[in-house]
Amino acid sequence: LEKQADQLRREKTRLPEGRWELPVFYDGLNGRPFAQSDDSKWKELLATFDAWHSAFPNSVTEPVARANNLVGYAWQARGGGWAGEVTDQGWKLFRERLTLARECLETAAKLPSRCPQWYTVMQSVALGQDWHRADYDKLFEEAVAREPTYYDYYFDKAYYLTPRWNGRNGEWEHFAAEAPARYDRAEERALYTRIAWSKDFLFGNLLRESAIDRKSTRLNSSHITNS
Repeated sequence: LEKQADQLRREKTRLPEGRWELPVFYDGLNGRPFAQSDDSKWKELLATFDAWHSAFPNSVTEPVARANNLVGYAWQARGGGWAGEVTDQGWKLFRERLTLARECLETAAKLPSRCPQWYTVMQSVALGQDWHRADYDKLFEEAVAREPTYYDYYFDKAYYLTPRWNGRNGEWEHFAAEAPARYDRAEERALYTRIAWSKDFLFGNLLRESAIDRKSTRLNSSHITNS
């Protein structure tokens, strides 16, 4: 795993559709589908990261993967419902586990090397901890300055800007429209399409129910729909 992650970071390997392979690598280390709501499995899972750290104390991959799992563990406690549906104990565990994830990432930031996925996981922490907009934007700007083609940064910010979280109606769509010119001109309108497609899961039909421009994405309703 150490060798594979180092290679993916160094070579910036991409999937055929253009996304970096590195996020997919970390998806493979996500234990949430395995542990689900079984607390004993979560503890077993997190113990594997202790063993990993003992074997590779200077690894940047291990703390990023650990923090990502702690975020998943936090959401397991909270549940996926609206804030008013969360129990007091759910909020308590949610906040505690997000704090552990953030501490893990902040410790990893002191290592000599940095992993692009570090920012993605920190964006998840920022969403859960309800960071102020200025702090979130600072994190995002630092991330894209380092790796403008790491699309997950854009996907995560667009989600942060949805009305359910910290944005106003039409704000995430406006961000998607401006992103190519501001951050990655080489991508042109393809980046707009990628961001739009990443939010398809929020809609029954993205092009009919959002402010995404069909012509700019070169998509039609049969390409993007959950029906």
